[in-house]
Amino acid sequence: MAYQFFTIPMLHSESVMSELNQFIASHRILEIDRQFYTNATQGYWLFCIQYTMSQVHNKQSSSVPMSKVDYREKLSEEDFIIFAKLREERKTIAEEQSIPLFAILNNRQLSEMAEQRVISLNDLRKINGIGEKKIQNYGLRLLKIMHEFTGVEPQNELTKADVKITETEH
Repeated sequence: MAYQFFTIPMLHSESVMSELNQFIASHRILEIDRQFYTNATQGYWLFCIQYTMSQVHNKQSSSVPMSKVDYREKLSEEDFIIFAKLREERKTIAEEQSIPLFAILNNRQLSEMAEQRVISLNDLRKINGIGEKKIQNYGLRLLKIMHEFTGVEPQNELTKADVKITETEH
């Protein structure tokens, strides 16, 4: 496990944003923490990215553009409806917290949720790239969306970490 830090100024940030996006695209990201900081003259986004060294793509593969997935073709009609609703919820969360969409969950993870009909926090844990922090921050909210479509009540198998989060919300 390793860490990479990025400081992105609010103005003239294109090159640093590009560097951040390239880093994220070419590494297996475990967690992204972000903070907004201001000094007397400017605001900055500070990113701390935790990633694994073993899953780093080689330079050749990272320079080849990834093919875009058409989830409307990949998913069944019913799965795509769930996927679209999960994407809407992800966008709402991102806007509320002023964070980029990719910091929540990516499209592949959302499509797996829809295909697998995730109904529990343990089901979320089985999806590659969804760790405890994301489960604590977004899990219950996304499971509510799944419940709307499956009709299955979210399974209540909370871990100690989950209980800690839900208790602080009340």
